[in-house]
Amino acid sequence: MSRRSPPLDEVFQRVIHYLGVPALAKYIAELEKEVTRAQAAYSQEREKRLHAQQSLAHTQRALQETLQQLNDLRGKKERERLARERARTAAEKIKERKLRRRFLKYFGTEEPTSTVGLTPRYQEVKSPCDSLPHGTF
Repeated sequence: MSRRSPPLDEVFQRVIHYLGVPALAKYIAELEKEVTRAQAAYSQEREKRLHAQQSLAHTQRALQETLQQLNDLRGKKERERLARERARTAAEKIKERKLRRRFLKYFGTEEPTSTVGLTPRYQEVKSPCDSLPHGTF
């Protein structure tokens, strides 16, 4: 046979009988104060946790945004570096072609690309004997 707790009404009746109404009222007031303090502490702790969670979420969002900006900046810097490299390569190729053309023109191994502004070295070279009459040296 298991023993059950008495109903609450019976418990309250016994407490009132043993303590009396004034002592019971004081006890109830103390219990109410204790409950209020516990609720306030619980609410305060809950607020702290909620604030910490919000702060953590905000920090995570800020970190993600910062990482995205950093990745965007890295990508931008990489694109700029590649553009500079391509521009430098193109400029070097142009310079190289110009130098090659100058070299070939200087040594006369390349036909000029246009006939405008030909210098005497590209015109037919006449030997000194060609200007003298035949038979004279």
